[in-house]
Amino acid sequence: MRMRKVLIAAFAVMVVALSPAQTADQTPSSIDRKALATIEDSLANRFIALRKAAGAKQLARIKNRFDLRERVCTAAVSKNALKSWGTSSGIREVYYETDDPATLDPLFEHMAKFDPRPVPRRFAVAVWPSKAQGKYWVGVGTYWGAWGEWFDLHLTDDTFYRKQWDKELAPECRRVK
Repeated sequence: MRMRKVLIAAFAVMVVALSPAQTADQTPSSIDRKALATIEDSLANRFIALRKAAGAKQLARIKNRFDLRERVCTAAVSKNALKSWGTSSGIREVYYETDDPATLDPLFEHMAKFDPRPVPRRFAVAVWPSKAQGKYWVGVGTYWGAWGEWFDLHLTDDTFYRKQWDKELAPECRRVK
């Protein structure tokens, strides 16, 4: 009987030791959006401060840029680094993984200080926890004004190609808010 209890206890310890960490459940529905919004707000304020210090034109913040959040979620879930990208129409985005979102990455600083011509009018920040415990994926993007972006997406050849990026999203990251 005593041997049976020892074996059951040893089995229980093994199961707990070999099971994934409790915090590894990073499905989009289990993410604490309020905590991430606090990090995003902090990064957005740092972005604004860096632009001001660099003498760059101030940009309005897009508080919930869903397509940026979906791409950052995809990077975190798939562990694939997304490529930083830009278009001739002024939309530019960078993505990076970090242990501490409060510590500024060189890509973040470059995006904040960069003042291209023509100047974008808005910016967005998205943060998503990585599958690696204690790490985060951060995405920062600059965008045209709302009317310019609408025109570009609906009245130019982008009408046919604007949803191409949707094919690269992880299924669990589609339509995250």
